[in-house]
Parts: sequence; structure tokens; C-alpha cells
Amino acid sequence: MSVRSKTKEDKKQTTAGDDGGLAKVVKDMGVIGISKILLALSGVILLPILTRYLGADGYGIWVNVLATIGLTLPVLLLGFNEAIIRFFPSESKEDRAKNFFSILILVSTVTFIISIILFSYPRILSDLIFDGEDYVVRFLAVIIFVWCLDSLFLRTFQAFREMKKYATVNVLSKYTEIGLAIFLVVSGYGLIGALSAVLVVRTGLLIILFLYFLKRFGIRRPTLSRIKSLKGYFTFGAPLIPNSLSYWIITTSDRYLIAFFLGVTYVGYYAPGYTIGKLLPFMLAGMLYFVLKPTLSKYYDEGNEDRVKQIIKLSVKYILILTIPAIFGVLLFHYEITSLLSTDEIATEGSFIAIFTVFTGLIYALYVFNSLILILLKKVRVIASIKAIGAIMNISGNIILIPMIGIIGAAITTLVSYLFFTLSSFYITRKHIPITIDTISTVKIIFSSLVMYLSLYTLIFTWDIYFLYLIPLGILIYFTILISIRGITRKEMKFLKNL
Repeated sequence: MSVRSKTKEDKKQTTAGDDGGLAKVVKDMGVIGISKILLALSGVILLPILTRYLGADGYGIWVNVLATIGLTLPVLLLGFNEAIIRFFPSESKEDRAKNFFSILILVSTVTFIISIILFSYPRILSDLIFDGEDYVVRFLAVIIFVWCLDSLFLRTFQAFREMKKYATVNVLSKYTEIGLAIFLVVSGYGLIGALSAVLVVRTGLLIILFLYFLKRFGIRRPTLSRIKSLKGYFTFGAPLIPNSLSYWIITTSDRYLIAFFLGVTYVGYYAPGYTIGKLLPFMLAGMLYFVLKPTLSKYYDEGNEDRVKQIIKLSVKYILILTIPAIFGVLLFHYEITSLLSTDEIATEGSFIAIFTVFTGLIYALYVFNSLILILLKKVRVIASIKAIGAIMNISGNIILIPMIGIIGAAITTLVSYLFFTLSSFYITRKHIPITIDTISTVKIIFSSLVMYLSLYTLIFTWDIYFLYLIPLGILIYFTILISIRGITRKEMKFLKNL
């Protein structure tokens, strides 16, 4: 190797060492990162249309439809969605084909039976959480069947590591669904139009995916012996179902309990603020989890624990740099943002929920790093146990607080639940790979955010400037102060820009 090429290689390694290899990871997983951002933003795009045209009642029902889908899918898929990712990569093409169609038949049968029951007896759910609207449950029954099979096909893309196809299909289907929903709702079809959009797009996607995989695998007739051979798949996937249910309870069950105790209108008041507050921190945490999981596993298995600590430390700092000013921004503009994306009524009744959920989002982001460490230590049962206790706390807290203090009780309970499993996981991981937070940098981040907050607050009441004009100004003030007091280096700033 020449001296010049060696120098370049040394420089490259030095650069990688400066950012802990995180930049390369983000670049390699860019497709997934972009898709996650677009999918996260899709809910915000649809939010103002649904809240304005459906009102708090209709939007509350819509939120509960999505919550019910989120509950039923992990159960109806029987854990096969996760087992496919685990076992397909090492199987032959013939075995993949036979196993896939066997799984498809089994999941289709179970889901069809549940869907028929819901369709035939809609009162099971309609009186409880859908304000007595039987047609919503019938729509939901068909959507669950189609969506469940769509999820099975999409997991196969992931198992084959065809991330571009996985991301493209997810994003295109979601935005087609949004476009059709907006058109039908604005055209006067209301909630029926929104539900029809989901059903039409998901059905079309199912047909396309089925034909694609039929061409890819060919026709394989499932046999009883082949279905019995799926025992290993089920044994692997079934234990993951309670973990998914615990997470669903913590993140979603509050909508059901709000609807039960206060009525579906209050779900419509609660959901927009919840969505706005959690958007940035949850999106950033989810991206980092997806990106860092394989990378940290590789370094840890190679015995490079110092690199693992370095990557986690840098990642925590980046999360704080982006999330702490967002907290101050939500504190200042929670009413204005909610009003812009929904209605004045919803903003008056529920915009303050965003304040709780943005704090919850920061706590969740810190939990993500703890959960990554637990995965490295192969303590997956600890994760499941912590989430199960958090789920019990969440339900208990909601049952007690919602009747007493309304939707703010649900927000408090969610915050406490996240705080519990974040502190619990931190206590366990600190003995192995402790998460270190740079105290001086964090103080500088908070100071810069506070200066931004006070500056914008003064401008609002002095000049009465529209808040959307102040957001880019606030970003400029924040990073100017942060850089000037050396809370962030130019190299870190460049990385954030690229990210």
C-alpha cells in the first residue's frame, strides 16, 4: 500500500472513530430511516383533515379503530411475523415457499374466524368503544383480515433483507391511503370515506403482494404435515406476543379507557396532542433503535465494549440536542400547533397533552438505549417483565385517574409508566454497560433552549408575530447559542446536518 493511500485510510479510520461509526450506520440504513420519517409524518398530514371534517367524535372513533388494529395484529399473526425474519434467511427456496404458504393458510384461517365473529356481532365492540356505531366494527373486521395478511407478506421482504422494497411498499401504500382518505372525507363521505380508503388500498396491496409472491415462489400446496412442522416457528414467535401486547397497552390502551369512562369525544381531544408531543422524540428513538441494534451487537460480540459505550454516549447526546429544545418549543406553542393541525375546540380541550407526551418521548428515547444494552446481554425476559409491570401500572393508573381528573390522568399515567421501565432498565444495565450523560453538555443544551424560549416568548407578546415564523428563528437562536458556548462541536453539527 502506498504512503498516500495509507494516509487516506488512516484518515478514514480516524473520522469513523470520531463519531463512533454512527455516521456510516445511518448512511447504510438511510432507506429505512427515510421511510420511518415519512410514515411518522403521515399521521400528522391526515390529522388536520380528519379533525376538521369529522370533529372530535369522528376523530375519536378513527383513533380507536387504529388502536384496535394495533392490538389484534400481533395476536392474529401468532408470532409468525417475527419467526419468518428469524428462520427464512437460512432456509432453502423450496422450504421457504412451502413454509410461507402453510403459514399463510394458518394465519388466514384464524383471522377469518375472528373477522366473521366481529362482523356478525358488532355490538361486542361498538357499544364499548365506538359510540354504538356498528358499521365501524364491520369495516374494522374486514380491514383486520386484509391488514393482517399484508403484514405477513411485508415481513417476508424484511426476512430477505430487501429493505428498499419493504420501505417503498410501506410508504407508497400509506400515502395512497392518505390521499384517498382525504379525497373521500373532503367529498363528504366522512368517517365511512376514511375507512373505505384504508380497506381499498390494503385490499389492493394484498392482491399485488399475493401475485408477486405467487410468481416468486410458485404454487405450493400446504399439507397437514407441513403445517405441523411449523411448531418451531410458533415456539419462537408465540412468547413475543405478550411483549407486543404489553407495549400496546402502555402506548394505546388509554384511548379505550378514555372512551369507556368519558366518551369517544374525549379521545378526539386527547389524541392530537398525544401525537404532536411524541412525534419527534419517538421518531428519533425508533430510528436509532433500528440502526444501532445490529451495529452494537456486532461490536459487543467482537468484544469491543469501548466502541459500544462510545456509540451510545454520542447517540444520547444527539438525542438530547434535538429533543430538549423540542420540549421548550412544545411548552411555548402547544396550543398553536394543535389548533393549526386540528380545531380550536380540540386545542382548547387537549393541547396541553402534548406537554406530557414530549417529556414522555424523551424518557422513552433514554429507555431505548437501555433496552439495546439488555438485548446485547441477552436479557430479553427482563425486557418483557419490565414492560408487563409497566402495562399493569398503566391500566391501573388509567382506571384510577381518568374518572378523577380526565384525560390529563391518562397523560400522567403514560409518563409514569415510561419513567418506571426506563429507571428499572437503567438500574439493571448500569452494572454492565452504564449509560453516561455528559453533564456539562446537557446543561449547555438546556441553557441554549431556555434562551430560545425566553427570546420567542418576548417576541410573541411584544410584536404578536405568527408562531410559524418564529420556529425557524428559534432553531437559529438555539444552535447559535449552543455553538457559541461550545455545547456542540462543528463536527457534531455537520453530522446532525447530514443526519
